[in-house]
Amino acid sequence: MKVEFEELLHLQKEIDRSTKEMAARLETVRQKTNAISRLQSFKGKAADSAKPYFHTTHGEMIEALVTAARQVQHRYNQIISEFEGTVDDSPGAVLHADYMHDLNQKTRILKKQMMDIHHEGAQVLHSILDIVSIPAPDLDHFIESAEAS
Repeated sequence: MKVEFEELLHLQKEIDRSTKEMAARLETVRQKTNAISRLQSFKGKAADSAKPYFHTTHGEMIEALVTAARQVQHRYNQIISEFEGTVDDSPGAVLHADYMHDLNQKTRILKKQMMDIHHEGAQVLHSILDIVSIPAPDLDHFIESAEAS
C-alpha cells in the first residue's frame, strides 16, 4: 500500500478548515448566550438562575470544545511537521505500508477525537435550541477525507 503525501496535506487543510468553522460557530453560540444574559427584559427567578448558567456552563463547555478541536488540529499538524522534518518534505513523497499503518492509527485517533468534539458540540447546540438555532458543523467531508487517508 502506498499513499502520496499530498493526500495527507489535503487532510491537514480539511482539519484546519473544520476547526476554524467549529470555533467560529461556537463563538457565535457564546455571543448569543451572553446577549441573552444581558437582556434587561429577561427577568425573574428563572432568568436569575439561567443567566449564570448560560455564562458559566455554556461558556466553559464552548471553551473546552474549542480547545479540544485546536488540540486535534495541533497534533495532526505536528505529525505532518515531524514527517516533513524526518522523512521527506516533498508533496509527491510516497508513503509505504509500515509507516501508513502507524499513521492510520494516529488518523483514527484524531478522527475519533474530532467526532467526540463534534458530538459534544452538537449536544451544546441542542441544549440551547430553544434559544438560538445553530446547526452543528457538517463533518461529512472531514470524515470522508479521514477515511480516504
